[in-house]
Amino acid sequence: MKRINFNGNLKRIIRQAAAVLSAAVVFGVGASAFEFPEVDWGAILAEREAMVSEADLELYTEDAVESAPYYGAKFEPRGGVYLGMVTENSEQFAPVGSYLTYIDRMIPWIYIPANQMIRDGNSIATVALNIRDTNVDYTRARRVFDYLAGYNKPMLIRVAGEMSEFQIGEDPEKFIEIFRNLANMIHEYENLAVVWSPIDLGNLTRPYHFYYPGDEYVDWVGVSSYAIKYFQGNPDTSYVDSVYFMTGDNAWITNRLKLFMKFLDEYNIKKPVMLSECGIATENQQGEDLTSWASPRFRDLFWSVIMKYPQIKLINYFNAKTYEHHTFYISDREYVKNIYDPAASSGAYIRELGGEAEFVFSRVKDAKAIRIKNGRLPLYTLAHIPGETETAVTYSVDGVRVAEPHEIPYKYELDLSMLSDGEHSISIEADGYKKEYKLQKSGDDISFGKAPLAFISGSCILFSLDGKYDAYGSIVASDNGIRTVYIS
Repeated sequence: MKRINFNGNLKRIIRQAAAVLSAAVVFGVGASAFEFPEVDWGAILAEREAMVSEADLELYTEDAVESAPYYGAKFEPRGGVYLGMVTENSEQFAPVGSYLTYIDRMIPWIYIPANQMIRDGNSIATVALNIRDTNVDYTRARRVFDYLAGYNKPMLIRVAGEMSEFQIGEDPEKFIEIFRNLANMIHEYENLAVVWSPIDLGNLTRPYHFYYPGDEYVDWVGVSSYAIKYFQGNPDTSYVDSVYFMTGDNAWITNRLKLFMKFLDEYNIKKPVMLSECGIATENQQGEDLTSWASPRFRDLFWSVIMKYPQIKLINYFNAKTYEHHTFYISDREYVKNIYDPAASSGAYIRELGGEAEFVFSRVKDAKAIRIKNGRLPLYTLAHIPGETETAVTYSVDGVRVAEPHEIPYKYELDLSMLSDGEHSISIEADGYKKEYKLQKSGDDISFGKAPLAFISGSCILFSLDGKYDAYGSIVASDNGIRTVYIS
């Protein structure tokens, strides 16, 4: 496992100064009239270093839709994930479960041809109500909502998304006032619901919690999340910036969502989650061929994200030709469609309004109703090794190697007719990391137990409780084996 250990005050001062300069350039630090708290740059860097250094190795299977987290929100599916896209460029990927579109400057119409596509299509719609400043005309807002109500289709209204990046985010109290006023109006309409949606890693000087308006004003929570190779398009992106903004080797959507999911957990926000808009860079201003960099990240987005975060119920891909250091357009990338199509048709996604998923992913030890097809047990591994683009996962049954898939989602179908009744072991291994599970078979019934895990990988010892890595440390060996563990 790759680790970076900083020593001495000099490096700490350098990295904090670099972070301040980066944030000042990007966010205009000091421009806000609201008194935000002083930023602890070292603490933020340490938190994000821990996030990008965390290894994932977990075994999943297909579970009943009813096993998914469910919050009872308006238009929330019981289980499964609406798979959506920017309206205009969705035909090649049809059918899609969600259309993504935008309304700017409170102009009460959806631009052509999105308006007619939404009217004629069979999808839920996510409408971004872009509000950049605090000069909100509520009379015009009323006209917008009346117009959207006229579609008579479920619409999720993303109110003032990515608020921390704009003037409206300079005064969180004013933002909350505006959000609540608009949410109250939206809730008067049967076919409209409210989405609160920041950007994934947030503005380093403006944390999420300043902007949350309260559960009663929010139906769904969303987040924008984009994986890019270079911070601000700079091929010489510093280590600090690559960690703060999770770019380059750290640019996995599963990584970038950790901060937001932690926030939801800490503030006990129980709402269905959407990726309001998301993307993987397919081209950059240097003209590099990003195929090998982007391919595993697309598989991470369409497979690993919904395994790791079962509360996600909708994904909107930003398939547009806009260009800001990178572009995320995929209609001209056949390799992306070859990744997208198997995921979209796997049964985990909802691809039309009123449709249903066939299954949801669950960790094997949490599965309530494991889905067995033709006597085969489908198994998937969520494997993320820091610093590795993609790995190989070895499956072993009762100590015998049976499969070694090399691409996410690392799927293997176990033929249960080959197993006798009783207890069996199933292990997964990737780059020195290993986990073992106990499977009980009795006729057609199977169940999984869990065993304690503590194993050595390279120069690290990993302790796991309930499937989570709880500590990383350097090992000092003695004649009797491991003598001391220094927790970093």
